[in-house]
Amino acid sequence: MITLFQTLQSDAENLTREVFERLTNSAEITDLAEKIGNADKETRGKLKKMLPAVTWQAHFDVGSHRSNDNAHPNGLFMLDFDHIENPFSFYNNILRKIRENEIWNGSLMAAHLTPSRQGLRLVVKADKRFKTIADNQHAFVQENQLSGLDECTKDLARLSFLVPFTYFYYLDYNIFTYEENCIEKDCKESAESVAADNAEPLDERKLKGLEKKRAEFLEKEFKGIKYGIIVDNLVQATGGEPVEGERNVRLYDLARQLRYIVDFDEDKLFCLLPSFGLPLNEVKSVASSALKGQRTGKTPYKLWKIIENLKKMNEQANESEEIETVAEEEASLPVLPPVFKEFVNIAPESFKVPTIMALLPIIGTLCSRLRANYIDGETHSPSFMVVIEAPQASGKSFTRKLENLCMQRIHSLDESAHIKEQAYQELLRQKKNSKEQPEEPQVIIRNIPASVSIAKLLKRLDRANGLHLFSFCEEIDTLTKSNKSGAWSQKSDIYRNAFDNAVYGQDYMSDISYSASVPVFYNLLLCGTPHAITRFFSDPEDGLVSRVVFCQLEDQFGAEMPKWKKLPKKSIEKITNLCRSLDERCNISKNEIIMNEHHIDLSFVNKKLSKWLDAKRLEALKNDDYALDIFRRRASVIGFRAAMLAYYLWDEKDNKNIKNSVCDFALFVANSVLMQQVYRYGEKMQSLRIFNNDKVVNHDSIFSTLEEYFTSYDVSALLAKSKRATPARVVISKWKKVGLIDKIGKNKFKKL
Repeated sequence: MITLFQTLQSDAENLTREVFERLTNSAEITDLAEKIGNADKETRGKLKKMLPAVTWQAHFDVGSHRSNDNAHPNGLFMLDFDHIENPFSFYNNILRKIRENEIWNGSLMAAHLTPSRQGLRLVVKADKRFKTIADNQHAFVQENQLSGLDECTKDLARLSFLVPFTYFYYLDYNIFTYEENCIEKDCKESAESVAADNAEPLDERKLKGLEKKRAEFLEKEFKGIKYGIIVDNLVQATGGEPVEGERNVRLYDLARQLRYIVDFDEDKLFCLLPSFGLPLNEVKSVASSALKGQRTGKTPYKLWKIIENLKKMNEQANESEEIETVAEEEASLPVLPPVFKEFVNIAPESFKVPTIMALLPIIGTLCSRLRANYIDGETHSPSFMVVIEAPQASGKSFTRKLENLCMQRIHSLDESAHIKEQAYQELLRQKKNSKEQPEEPQVIIRNIPASVSIAKLLKRLDRANGLHLFSFCEEIDTLTKSNKSGAWSQKSDIYRNAFDNAVYGQDYMSDISYSASVPVFYNLLLCGTPHAITRFFSDPEDGLVSRVVFCQLEDQFGAEMPKWKKLPKKSIEKITNLCRSLDERCNISKNEIIMNEHHIDLSFVNKKLSKWLDAKRLEALKNDDYALDIFRRRASVIGFRAAMLAYYLWDEKDNKNIKNSVCDFALFVANSVLMQQVYRYGEKMQSLRIFNNDKVVNHDSIFSTLEEYFTSYDVSALLAKSKRATPARVVISKWKKVGLIDKIGKNKFKKL
């Protein structure tokens, strides 16, 4: 129910729809409103008092005088927004927000221009959770992220001048009969707030005394954290320092949160509140008003979260030594299997990780017949393509030492095979015109130059009967030059197929070329300078870069010559014997008959890698990181294949320690591979994911930035801020699908 006062001195009368329509459509009000809109400030104030007025927030008994004591709350509250440049646009913005707000959707009862035509007045249904008009006003403003609220409309008896019907943007005619007793009749906060607005300035001497205490109080601590630090963080978390027009609302919001950590003490709360340029007596008034509002049993979530984060930071600062130790442990190498261990032990510090990576394709070639089933059930072989990157003269040649020592048996077998081939070629020349041509020996040559032709490579693969071939190239630029024009696209296809051991083939009519279709078992170890590697892997979209193990050798600029320790004689014997044994028992017997594939059970590794993959998947979803999601999958496969080698080198010992070490080795390799791939090609890969022709290049976290409760508009804002073009609905849908969030209302969500 609404009450009408024909003049400021009139007695109350009921405002019906019929009376409202008659008044708002009358020529008198229309003409008077026109004069008010065109008048100066002083004249405007006098003219407004000639308008009839209503009390939207309460009704009065017919014939009674207007006062807070006589007011009967009707369950409505109003909000005034003054000095708005475009009131209609401002209204539309509010309307859009409240329609998507779980609390206030459907609560608007009226909206109209103020008599000056420079402000907007809303009449809204109060929510039962907020007991006073002030509580409802502040909740409405905060939930819908509004500013510019007039703080002087808190009392039940507050008048609102009637305006012409054409000034109304919206009106629900149920407003004339609406009555919901959800506002406390004893509206002390509102009455006292109005009294404070009209009160004389507080005693300056007392304020100066409190101001002096303020600096001292801000240095005191709450749960080991200085109050001043808590306040600064809360101000930043709620939008930073407010501008003129929103200072009062923001200050009130801060006060309502901070009161929970000062035992609801007015002087202490005043000491905490920043002034934002407002007079100190107004700050004191805001503190007083905030303390009278409804209380809950818990500290507001945002404030609690800030305090918890600051506590963690303090703990980290106090335990810096412990953190450094943990960091060192995280960065330390895993327990290494034989061969890896011997070489890493003699390597300089900056060469240890590159040594591990360089050994993968070498040992993988020696263990060519090794097989294991991955998470998806597919059978994998130890296939690797490793690239060691370093500037010129930085020591990349260490890779040659590894290859020479480990592949002695393959080199020896290849040499014998080359002799047979050369003998055949010589015999072929001798019998060039003979009807009877010599039969070509079916030799296996596995160590081939990286610049090998397509035809020769196919021939070697076909003759190898499923054993891995191996290429080593100390300068990748050599390979780039040999792979110019059409040859590179073919080589690129072969390299990709080699990762999956897929079939590659060609069929030519010419006898000069070689026709065959064979599964590609081919390991590569390549070295090069940064620019040369960039030229070689110029297209991140072709899928090759996600299959490659990149490893960066530390720049040796200005450093002393890296010194490798001498490999002990016992270690040399151990390495050569073990490598020979690997090749013999896993690949070819002495009479060169191919042995059966050797399958090992790595289900225990799959469990670890599944958890790792899931953690990286969630990380990618939280950050909308397309590149991370792509690279994690093949990094896991590479880690799994590294585990195959480790477990086999440890002689497949079925004990807990060995299995744990195998898992650690797999995760170490997977993490190293992923880190390098994202570092090198993350932004390029991310930019391939295009929406609305905008490139997505920022990897800052979106999910972790959001509060526990958020809306789709919060996500949209963060995506825009991070220069992401991904629609918010797509991101939210993925989060919901994987159980990161739950929907709690229209466009409102909660982190799980």
